[in-house]
Amino acid sequence: DIGDGTAEKGDFFRVWIWMPADEDAVSGSDDDDSGGQMKADTVAAEEGVENIGKQKCIVLPLNERFRFDLQFGRRVMAKLLGLDGRRDWRECGQTDEEEAGDAERFKEVFKEFDWTLEE
Repeated sequence: DIGDGTAEKGDFFRVWIWMPADEDAVSGSDDDDSGGQMKADTVAAEEGVENIGKQKCIVLPLNERFRFDLQFGRRVMAKLLGLDGRRDWRECGQTDEEEAGDAERFKEVFKEFDWTLEE
């Protein structure tokens, strides 16, 4: 057990999986599309309660003799999220128009966090 990983010597790859304790807050209500996870975290913070839930940490120590697949993280997350079709980055490319559309939607959703727009 390496705890939070800060005491680990050398390089390692870590995947941390977390599920909040309040599963009702995760799913959210049918008329609320703001995201159940955000709701669970907000409620816990407002009530001064730490929403620990369940967590699992998977660690793969790396050393100079170990040949590490740089796509390992993508493969693990694709499997965990049920997105097997996105495991290989070469097979999920986008047209220029699709990429530009995704970029614009991303900018709109995260506009409140974009410090470059501040005057």
